[in-house]
Amino acid sequence: MCINFFYPLIKNNLLNHVLSKININEPVNYSEVKFEKDSNIENTGRKTNFDFYIKTKNNKNIYFEIKYTERSFGSAKNDIPHTRKFNTDYLPKLNLVSHINKDYHSKDKFFKNYQIMRNILNIDVNSYVVIIYLKENEKLRKKIEEVKDEVIVGPLTNHFLYIDWHDMFDWVYKNIHNNTYLVSYYDDFHDKYLAY
Repeated sequence: MCINFFYPLIKNNLLNHVLSKININEPVNYSEVKFEKDSNIENTGRKTNFDFYIKTKNNKNIYFEIKYTERSFGSAKNDIPHTRKFNTDYLPKLNLVSHINKDYHSKDKFFKNYQIMRNILNIDVNSYVVIIYLKENEKLRKKIEEVKDEVIVGPLTNHFLYIDWHDMFDWVYKNIHNNTYLVSYYDDFHDKYLAY
C-alpha cells in the first residue's frame, strides 16, 4: 500500500501534495526520498525502520509509519538482548531529548511501547514523524492520541503527526485532478484499499 500510494507521486514530482497536507510547504529533495528508511538513533544491531521518508531541500526529515491492517504498535520482550540495546542505544538518546515525558524513560514503559517510542526518538527540530492509519481502527487511534497527549511534551509536540488514510488520499486526489492517468490510477488504488 505504501509503495502503491507514494511511488506515482515520486515519479511525477508531486510529493509536495503529501507535505502540504501536513503543513510542511517546502520543496522536496527527490534524490533523498526512500522507502524502508533506517533511523540514525541506534549504534548497534537492527535499526528502527520507517516505511517511507521524505527529505526537503531545507533539510527537514519527514519519517512515515504506515499502518493499514495492524491493530497496534509493537512491544518488546524484557530480555537480555532488548535490555542491552535499551541501555546502549535508547537510554542515552532519551537522556538527550526534551520532547519525551520522563515517565517514559523507564525500560518497562519503553518496552511496552517499543515501536512507537523508537519512532518518536527520531523527532527533533528538523524532523517529523507521521503516522498514516485508518481512523476506524479505534485501538490504534487511541494509542496514537495517548502518545500525542502523554508521551510527547514541549514545543516539538507538533512534530508528531497522524492522519487518516482517507483524508490523505482525498487531499492528494483533489490536487492531481488535472492528470487523467493519475486520476485513473488513484481510482484503482481507492477501490483496492479504501472502498470497504
